[in-house]
This record gives sequence, structure tokens and C-alpha cells, in this order.
Amino acid sequence: MKKLLLIFILCFSSVTGLNFLLHGEEYCSSCSEITSGIASKMTHSWNDNNPVPLKDLRYITVKHWGFDHKVHAGELIVHKDVAIELTEIFDELFQAHYPIQKVCLIDEYQGSDDLSMEDNNSSAFCSRMITGSSAMISNHSYGRAIDINPFQNPYVKEGLVLPKGAKLYIDRGVQHPGMIKENDPCYNAFVSRGWLWGGDWKTLSNATPEKKDYQHFAKPEKS
Repeated sequence: MKKLLLIFILCFSSVTGLNFLLHGEEYCSSCSEITSGIASKMTHSWNDNNPVPLKDLRYITVKHWGFDHKVHAGELIVHKDVAIELTEIFDELFQAHYPIQKVCLIDEYQGSDDLSMEDNNSSAFCSRMITGSSAMISNHSYGRAIDINPFQNPYVKEGLVLPKGAKLYIDRGVQHPGMIKENDPCYNAFVSRGWLWGGDWKTLSNATPEKKDYQHFAKPEKS
């Protein structure tokens, strides 16, 4: 009996295997091109003037731990260049039991970034301008940006805090589940792969108000 138990444990010697052994859950993900069926779900996030075509985007599914300590399924639209990497990042977060409230397409919120943030939804692709601008295209339009737990990681600029009701989380010295901090599992999973964190944004000059986007990770295309 002891020998059989030892063999069983050895079979699950990987991190993922041990996670399944201890918790009955195993990480899985998928990546596919944008089919007509998936495109039909993107009625609010997509427009024909988007800077990258649909053929350069990918639909990925991931598993993640929620704030309720249960495993949930998530879905994202991202650029093909970062698609597999993002499934690997979510795998790393899954193994760390890093809590993420929900991961849904922003189309479930009629393409509204405000509504998505207020529901603490983590999302990626959306064809839009950057927050507060009518001329500068967001990295979300390229599928090269993702927002994680926006309620615990708000956008802050002068007196503006987004989403509404998230002022509690301006104080980054307090620990809350899902709050991204430098060198925590979420920060490390992205930054170690070359992603830029909005929490590291610096004031450009004395005339420029300080701006932080703690939820935001982006990986712009290399020139």
C-alpha cells in the first residue's frame, strides 16, 4: 500500500499535479483564432477602424482562482503575439492561488470600461482610446494590455479614482486580496516577461499630474 502511494505521489510530482492532488483542480487553457462565432460576441469591443485586424487577435480561455476560493473559467481576446504567454501567466497565477474576481469579455458590459471596472472584471481587448483622451489609442485596442482586479487596483489621476467606490484602495500600504504590489506573484508573472505595470508610471514633469493605473499591464510591440 505504501509503495502504491509513493508511485501515486511521484506521478504528481509537478506543481500542477500536486495542485490537482491537494485541491482536486488542475489548470487548463486554450488558444484559437477569432472564428465567426467568437467575432459575433465582440459586437461592443470591436470596430472596423481598429488598428489591428481580427486575424491578428486570438481568443484564449483560462482557469483562475476567485475571491471565493473556487476555480472559475475565464475568457480573453488578446493579440496573437502575447496569447500563449498570457495563458502561461495565468497558469503561474493559478499555481500561486492568486485571486482574480472574474475574467470576462468586456462585451458583457456593452464595451464599457467603467461598467467592467465597477464589477471588478479583468479584461484585455477593447477598441478604444486611453482613459481621458480622445486622440490617443489605448494598448487595449491592440490586444496588448490587460487590467487585473480593477477595483482593488484603481486608476488614479489627481482627484480622479476609477472605478467609482475604489478610493479605499488608493493606500497601497494596506494588504487586500487581489491588490497588486511590486514583487508579488501577479507583478512578477507579468514583469518577468517584459510587461509594463501601470503602478510604475512616473510623473513626467512638474506640470504633469501624477498618474497610476495599478490594474494595468501592457506589452507594446517592439519597434
